[in-house]
Amino acid sequence: MKMMRILVGLCTLSAAACSEIEVKSTVLDEDGSPINEVNIEMGFLAYQADKDVYKLALTNKNGVATMSGIDPATIQATYSKDNYYNSRVKNLDHTKDHELEVILRKKINPIPLYVRNVEVVIPVLDKSCGYDLEIGDWASPYGRGKENDLIFTAQKIFHDDLNYKTVVTLTFSQEKSGIFQVINDAEARDYNVVSEFKNLRNAPENGYLHKQTFTAVKSSKLGYTRSSLKGDFVFKTRTVIDQDSNVVRANYGKLNNSVSVNKASGVRERMPVLKFTYYFNPTPNDRNLEFDPAQNLFKKLAREERVLKP
Repeated sequence: MKMMRILVGLCTLSAAACSEIEVKSTVLDEDGSPINEVNIEMGFLAYQADKDVYKLALTNKNGVATMSGIDPATIQATYSKDNYYNSRVKNLDHTKDHELEVILRKKINPIPLYVRNVEVVIPVLDKSCGYDLEIGDWASPYGRGKENDLIFTAQKIFHDDLNYKTVVTLTFSQEKSGIFQVINDAEARDYNVVSEFKNLRNAPENGYLHKQTFTAVKSSKLGYTRSSLKGDFVFKTRTVIDQDSNVVRANYGKLNNSVSVNKASGVRERMPVLKFTYYFNPTPNDRNLEFDPAQNLFKKLAREERVLKP
């Protein structure tokens, strides 16, 4: 009897391992209209890479395609079509079937922008340090920059090597300039949909906050936290207003993936280190932030500074 129970258990495990998982995708544009002939590459990924299975499909006129594979460790998919930005779905639960709604964002008006990955050391503590987005350097007297587009002020509270806090405050020098956090609803889903075109296509005219704080905290009890604030932002700078406080001129840009206050900031003798990716539109009053990666206005960037995503 004991042997029979073992055999039954093995058969049950074998049947579960051989079960198929079905994934139904409905692909829509940003207005909610179905998109046909979207290319889908779906990976049913096993615990061993040599057993991964990839399948291809096209959506029908209703934007729908259904695919299935043997119960894997996880499932991921890429959705692509000419004149649209790719979207990816990652880390689908491998124990159940899925019905997904995937949004493809259309390429409308990609333009040249100043775009770069930045890793910079704050020049001085407890003082305002301006960063020039068009030059790509700290503003005078700390660098070659002329405009105080983003103004960072860093403070450090240091107790010992295991307990410290770095607070970096981002402000703006002009009235009605500021920063606006973009709320991403992807976390509300039970699956993660990521478009290669992140953030807003056009910056809003209003709703900006004049100040935003980013922190790095290390605690002997809680460990290390790189930054207290996640997500994407848009910003408004170089703002000129008239006598009635109406904006007559402004420049817009965005920060993808927030501002990271590096852990090196906590070492007593080191200055805080900031990391961020910015997109800056140099044309006054143009709120378009849809970047063409082939037309970066920075012509000679180091490899680690290059940004290849819109």
